[in-house]
Amino acid sequence: DEAAAILKAPFYEWEKSGMVWSSKRFALSLVVSGIGKAFASFAAHPLISRHEQILIMGTSGGLTDEKVGSVYLVDEFIEYDMDATGLGFALGVTPFSGMKSEVISNAGDAYRSAVQAAADAAGVGLTKGRAISGDRFVSDPAVSKRLEKDLGASVVDMESAAVAKLCWREKRGVLALRYVSDNANHDSATDWQTNVVRSSAVFNEILKRFAEG
Repeated sequence: DEAAAILKAPFYEWEKSGMVWSSKRFALSLVVSGIGKAFASFAAHPLISRHEQILIMGTSGGLTDEKVGSVYLVDEFIEYDMDATGLGFALGVTPFSGMKSEVISNAGDAYRSAVQAAADAAGVGLTKGRAISGDRFVSDPAVSKRLEKDLGASVVDMESAAVAKLCWREKRGVLALRYVSDNANHDSATDWQTNVVRSSAVFNEILKRFAEG
């Protein structure tokens, strides 16, 4: 549903091979990962081998009072369920991986500016923020507040930090556009199902301008 408007648009002239859609007009490739870190990592692999820059698009829960329908431009990611604190590592750090910090960030200024310009051209306001990811659909307000306080994040999802970690390892620029579909509370399941469809149109408008730029 998040990619439906993009895949239906004749603008890109998509051609599918295996799990990858490639545009015949632009230097764009697209995969639909499904939910969770394992599927997202698997889906990202063919893109990382083809492109220098990766743009993650999907819905997120706002951790506190983020407005539903707002779009976050994310360039910092934390894999919050990577917990090796018992071995003396900070929460979010994968042991023996070379990570110096729990915060994963690997995007240049030019790439960040290009995505911002595309959103501006589409009339979509972006809010900058940090995303945390884990294989857990957060629907408990107490958990949301704790994660926001402990990790300094605005939004939570189930894919982007895993993809960002692969991009960091393979030296690829990585950013995410995350549409706030719910506020990670007891209404999350219903809100997500409603807003995931709306997010697709927003992502399509931004991607069109990005391709043209």
